[in-house]
This record gives sequence, structure tokens and C-alpha cells, in this order.
Amino acid sequence: MALSNLGVGIYELKDYEGAACAQREAIAAKPDFAEAHSNLGNALRALRRFDEATAAYMRATEINPNYRDTWADFGTTLRHSKSTCVTGRAGSCLVCPSPTLTR
Repeated sequence: MALSNLGVGIYELKDYEGAACAQREAIAAKPDFAEAHSNLGNALRALRRFDEATAAYMRATEINPNYRDTWADFGTTLRHSKSTCVTGRAGSCLVCPSPTLTR
């Protein structure tokens, strides 16, 4: 999606607020676009807004549980987050991703 790609380009220029804005616009246009949620998480993590980034990664993994890059970013961000446990829709603590991950 063009808005998400624009956000990636803005991110690469180290304008993380601008990147987050572009990803939010991409999500508004297509709420089930997992990559935009993941890219939003990347921008928020760069801004050190770890809890918000965690929520973005969580949404991306809900949409596409096999999105390997998101799980890696999610785990890295959880180390910095104030949260000790992230709960899934069923309320259970998420400990590890699916064993069959795709890129």
C-alpha cells in the first residue's frame, strides 16, 4: 500500500513522527493491513514509545500471526515496555509466537 511505503521512506529519513503519521493513515485506509501496524510499531519504538509500539505489534500479529518480522520486533520492544505480560484476545499471556512463521 502506497501510504505504508511512504511511511517506510519517511522512517528511513529518521522522521519517526512523520513515519508514524503515515502508517496511521495507511491503517485508517485499510485497518487489516498487518504490515502497516508493524511499521507503526517500528516508528513508535524509535520514538521510545514502547507501550504504544507493543500495542501496534500486537495488532499486527492478531491480523497475521505468522508474520515473522513482527514477532521479532515485538519481542525486542517488550524488553523495553513497562508491561510484564501482553494478553491475547482470550486473555492468556502471550509467551511465544507460532512455530510456523513466515516473512
